[in-house]
Amino acid sequence: MEHLDRVWLLLLCSLNSVICQLQVEGHVNEEVVLPCVYTEGDSSSNVFWRDKDNLFVLDIIGGVEQTQTQNERFRGRVSSFPAEYHKGNFSITMKDLTMEDSGPYECHIPDDFQRDITLTVNAPRVVPTPPPSPAGGAAVTHPSTWLCSLLLCLCSSAV
Repeated sequence: MEHLDRVWLLLLCSLNSVICQLQVEGHVNEEVVLPCVYTEGDSSSNVFWRDKDNLFVLDIIGGVEQTQTQNERFRGRVSSFPAEYHKGNFSITMKDLTMEDSGPYECHIPDDFQRDITLTVNAPRVVPTPPPSPAGGAAVTHPSTWLCSLLLCLCSSAV
């Protein structure tokens, strides 16, 4: 994915549940996908996304995003992929990243599954801007280059 610079996966297993820990990096003003795929899940699964302050990032109850309980900090910036719920994909997209979005996130399916994700938001990408091209696509010659060419022409014709 273009908007993900790096993703690291650490899988920790216990007897009754699976806890997966990921690290995701993004940049200010861009978007990232925080993955949460649970193959035992389906459209009726209840999924609870929380951040480092235990704020409601997004809840999915019975296959429906609960935006009314979503913390205002995430409202309009976080969404999921409802068409993918039947595959157990409860990943979310977070757009318009800010430095304050950095930190741990948790995707929790009660009694079954938890994915811990650490999001690191870096400074905005610096995209180099090419120098402006001349109007009409004509070549621009520096005055000293033109003068050297003229002198070279005059000197070679005098020989």
